[in-house]
Amino acid sequence: MKKTDRISTFDTLRIHSRAARDISKYAPGLFLTTALRSVVKAIAPYVTIFLSAQLINELASQRRAAELMQWALLIIGITATLELIKAALERWNMAKQSLYRQQFNCMYADKFLSMDYADADKHETRDLFSQIQQNGNWSGWGFGILDTLVTQMVEAIAGIFG
Repeated sequence: MKKTDRISTFDTLRIHSRAARDISKYAPGLFLTTALRSVVKAIAPYVTIFLSAQLINELASQRRAAELMQWALLIIGITATLELIKAALERWNMAKQSLYRQQFNCMYADKFLSMDYADADKHETRDLFSQIQQNGNWSGWGFGILDTLVTQMVEAIAGIFG
């Protein structure tokens, strides 16, 4: 029988859930801010399109000036409000991502501090740590890109259901 280097789907999900738990531990709220920002970013165009369709509907039917003014002001107000909400969520998310990048090294520091000095000082331990860092940064597809991938995934899902 031919042996492959592929991991099973169950193992992949287990590893990803552990990564999500580690990220949630060291950067609480990062997934929440990413999800909220992505949902608002994905749904905002649909709200504007819907309101614009109502304005066009009024233009195509009775063309009442007061009604047109009401729809135009509603479009401007809601679009401005959504953009402010989107900017606030973007700022909040950027702050959480900045903290995540700073707190990320605490995961390794906590592990080293929990070890005995003799174990932490071993050459084998340093080699394993170097291998972990290399695997984590493997071609730029490690922990560093995880927040970007989560953002893209949530935006895509919200765009589909939006």
